[in-house]
Amino acid sequence: MPEFWYDSQSFSPSDESLVFIGFPFGLVMTQDEKWLTRYNEVKSFIESNHRNPSKYAPEEMLMVHFLKRCRKLMNAEELKEPRLSMFKELMKLSEKYKRKNQYQ
Repeated sequence: MPEFWYDSQSFSPSDESLVFIGFPFGLVMTQDEKWLTRYNEVKSFIESNHRNPSKYAPEEMLMVHFLKRCRKLMNAEELKEPRLSMFKELMKLSEKYKRKNQYQ
């Protein structure tokens, strides 16, 4: 079982005191998992709604930030493979609905 370190003490997920205070065991994700989760969320949103996420809708704001941050990283040549090829594919899909009015 994985251990978590906090203030020089180790706790295992079976520790009852941590479960009692609501420590989110099992929700720890790597950066690659987080990126892939957000990528899949944005891709499925664009495919299902046939438009890009709106910066004005609060529930879509995280998707807009993801696209903006990845675009900046790509332009600065800091986005590495395989994320770069996946993001370019997402940009092609996004470009398809670039000027799509969400109310049509």
